[in-house]
Amino acid sequence: MIEISIEETNGNYRGIKIEGHAPEDFGKNGNNILCAAVSVLGQTLHLHLRKKDLVSEEKIEKGFLQFRISDQQQESANSAFEVIIGGLRNLEAQYPEEIRIQTT
Repeated sequence: MIEISIEETNGNYRGIKIEGHAPEDFGKNGNNILCAAVSVLGQTLHLHLRKKDLVSEEKIEKGFLQFRISDQQQESANSAFEVIIGGLRNLEAQYPEEIRIQTT
């Protein structure tokens, strides 16, 4: 299962953690289409915010992505988070047994 935890405070996004893998029904490791879809969305958000120098903490490993944004830059990151979270929630709606999203 892919688990996504979105950190939000007072309507502002502060970070995201994506971990886990989809079942092999969607392809073996490295060819799993559901993992690839989630990875592309998560990495796109991370790279976009990093390019704008908004990422303050990050941890990236195989099957794991976690980052937080600078406290002073929360509002500038909200629109990027909203676009990507929309895509992730769409995947969760299509594959509720394989993806779980929670907001903390």
